[in-house]
Amino acid sequence: AYQCAAYEMLGETDKALTVIQSARGQQPKNAFLHYREGWINYHAQRWEQAIRIFEEIIATYAANDASKEIVNTARFSLSAIYVHLEQFDK
Repeated sequence: AYQCAAYEMLGETDKALTVIQSARGQQPKNAFLHYREGWINYHAQRWEQAIRIFEEIIATYAANDASKEIVNTARFSLSAIYVHLEQFDK
């Protein structure tokens, strides 16, 4: 998970996504890995993909107390995207 962040910080978004998607394939119910995929898209300003992933996280993990922090972070990130896009109603 941390390797993908390093790739993204170096501007290698596609490599970062390949790494995180591989990790998610091995642990498909891991909320942190799911969030990390959203973060990579967020950082790369791939807004549509980031929105889709953050909405998936909220829908999938909202009822799971163990993932409360991840869900709250996804909500915050989603809100930040909508502010950036000047879609204040969302």
